[in-house]
Amino acid sequence: MININEITINDDLMNNKFILEGLFYECHCILFVIDLTSKESFVNLKKFISSLEQNNFIKNDSNYLTIILVLNKSDLEQEINIDKGEINEFLQKYPLINSIEISSINQKGIPELTQKIYDGFTKNENLSFPLDNLKFNENQYNYRSYDSSNLDTEGTINCMLIGDSETGKSSFLIRYVRNNFSDIFLTTIGLDKEIKIYQHMDKKYRLILWDTAGQERFKSLPKKYFQNADGILLLYDVSKKDTFEHVKNWIEDIKFNLNEERKTNIYLIGNKLDLERNVTREEGLEMARELGIKYFECSNKLNININEIMAHMIMDCSEGIKKEKKENKLKNKRKNKKKKCC
Repeated sequence: MININEITINDDLMNNKFILEGLFYECHCILFVIDLTSKESFVNLKKFISSLEQNNFIKNDSNYLTIILVLNKSDLEQEINIDKGEINEFLQKYPLINSIEISSINQKGIPELTQKIYDGFTKNENLSFPLDNLKFNENQYNYRSYDSSNLDTEGTINCMLIGDSETGKSSFLIRYVRNNFSDIFLTTIGLDKEIKIYQHMDKKYRLILWDTAGQERFKSLPKKYFQNADGILLLYDVSKKDTFEHVKNWIEDIKFNLNEERKTNIYLIGNKLDLERNVTREEGLEMARELGIKYFECSNKLNININEIMAHMIMDCSEGIKKEKKENKLKNKRKNKKKKCC
């Protein structure tokens, strides 16, 4: 299966290193599409490539990635506004980038482009973006990109963000983990994972956050992710009634996948308070009461209630960790007694 994301180049994208990282992580092929009749599209592309180069996202030895410059509207010969010499000079500077002329109107070059994409995927399918290229300011983001499994913590809390596409799941995660926000929408492919160490008083918890894709891909997710979940945040968009109407379907799917022997705390989250409401707070509360789960509202953009929601969930889940530790101690005592008796 090939997943394709369409991204528009703009200043917000070029200046946001986190968004750039998200574009390249687990990506095998990138198509840079320019309009041969628009000089501006080529100028913007060169700025973008320069930004990627400065942030170490592309190098001439980046063998994990296939990059193709797609020269679109080649059928409009009389209107072409980009000098072929400029394009050749650009390609000489970046030998990693291949190029192809196409026409969306008459399908010129489309089969060849498809073959290039396929060849790039098969060549790079076992490679991925090197994580040691990512250099975040940990003090600024309060984020840990390394394996924290060996840290001295009270325990690990697994949290999943679930809901329709474009309800703000990824933005919620970004705001919480890195205290950052962007209006750029990027579709989550399968599962994204973040790890954060949460400290309350003298106790630390290793928090693993799973950001899931929208409803169309939900049923393909492995059941093990849900069976290991301590907390689930079910998000809907207060400005879009249909995302609220899908909540019950989500709850059915969630409960079908959960481990009955494990306590999982589920929370209904009305997101995007910064937008005009089409779902009232009272409707959200009534839905949560009907489902027997807790209810919160938030705004990723305005940073309203994000930390409070997570703190509430972590405290609820920590009770489960304490209970599990007590049970394990009792089990160990029983085992030790049996050994002594023998």
